[in-house]
Amino acid sequence: MSDERLGVKSLPPELRPRERLQRYGARALSDAELLAILLGSGTTKHNVIDLAQLILQHAGGLGQLTQLSYEQITQLDGIGPSRACTVLSLSELARRLSLLQAGGLVEKIGGSADAGRYFNDLASRRGQECFMVLYLDSKHRVLEKKVVSVGTLNEAPVHPRDVFHYAVHHNACCIICGHNHPSNDLTPSRADDRLTERLQAAADLLGIDLLDHIIVGHEGLAYYSYREHGRIIQ
Repeated sequence: MSDERLGVKSLPPELRPRERLQRYGARALSDAELLAILLGSGTTKHNVIDLAQLILQHAGGLGQLTQLSYEQITQLDGIGPSRACTVLSLSELARRLSLLQAGGLVEKIGGSADAGRYFNDLASRRGQECFMVLYLDSKHRVLEKKVVSVGTLNEAPVHPRDVFHYAVHHNACCIICGHNHPSNDLTPSRADDRLTERLQAAADLLGIDLLDHIIVGHEGLAYYSYREHGRIIQ
């Protein structure tokens, strides 16, 4: 077998992604064809379109491409450091574009939706639960954002002292807490409820407002807000 890569020219002219884009426009191309243009060439085993399809299949589809880590993608045959960086750069640009289209990350939190976007961004591509906090001034401007705890698939142990230590350090007037559910089920657990109650009690004691506790998943920008459900009242 030849050691030469199966380049785009190994495909019939009518199937070459660049030629199809030039003739029909980018919207006419499949996900695999668009990714193939970025990859440039195939391998000794796969032409470039087949290689693109393998990446998408490994990710579970285009919507899951942003979940791939560098280590995961370089395990694929024919994907070295350069191609891995290309694919990961593409997926990160797509993720940031989706945030911009949804309103972007703001420096002043106007409500639970703004906080939800921050927590989705902080939790992006994490396979385990993490507990996050936004520290705000009196005008709800973001002073600092931190991942306070990283746990397992279904638990991120956190103590109120860890949360409020940073609040005092940054002279925050109020905070918004959040954590992710890797299962993508945004329903609060009893442990979530108990933690929220403890955080509320600590906030009342210290005179630092707990504005919300938000749960996010690993897909899209959906969220669950304790405040919006009437479970945190200022």
